Amino acid sequence: MRLFGREIKAVTFDMDGTLYNSGRLFLRLLPDILKHRKFIVAYYRIREELRSEGFKGDIRGEVLIRLSKKLMIDESECEYMIDETIYRLFASKINRGLLYKGLREFIDMLKKNDVRLGIISDFPIDEKLMRLGLYFEPWRALINTEDIGTLKPAKEPFLKAAELLEVDPGLILHIGDRENLDVLGAKRSGFLSARLKRFGNLKSQADIVFRSYTEFLY
Repeated sequence: MRLFGREIKAVTFDMDGTLYNSGRLFLRLLPDILKHRKFIVAYYRIREELRSEGFKGDIRGEVLIRLSKKLMIDESECEYMIDETIYRLFASKINRGLLYKGLREFIDMLKKNDVRLGIISDFPIDEKLMRLGLYFEPWRALINTEDIGTLKPAKEPFLKAAELLEVDPGLILHIGDRENLDVLGAKRSGFLSARLKRFGNLKSQADIVFRSYTEFLY
């Protein structure tokens, strides 16, 4: 299949902010975020530390160790808080109404053209897909970078996706909303890249920059 003049045999998507509107999700979560602000801010800062360090290994375990020390709480309590406030709470507020316009039609178009599908995310995937009504799409690669042991933009998650898709990286288009994670990770791995940039200028290092999935439909 050709997209914007490029031969594509597989497409991988980022999850948050790419399949659905994360800004609207944030508004739904705002009361809970304010309630647990100290914990959530500390959690994300530690994740970014690991990313900047290029950490490779047990991401969940390392976050747990650093976070419990930083907040001076027991590791078992810290683990419970991560499960409740990061994983379960965030996923529980997601539903089909957050899907971006044109996404379902775009996925249908890819399937009709025998394009293989995958997801590369820095967080767990399954429950979010279920809540978005996308769980039963024919995903060949569902990559949670925590399971790989290194966060985007490291090459390993992308190359693992290519392995599972059984497609050469140069024929895979990765779609994401973050320049420093999705576009950079795709380019490091030899993927083609597309950036969803709904607002602001369209400046990007991505091969394709778009405002809406409806731009792909024909």
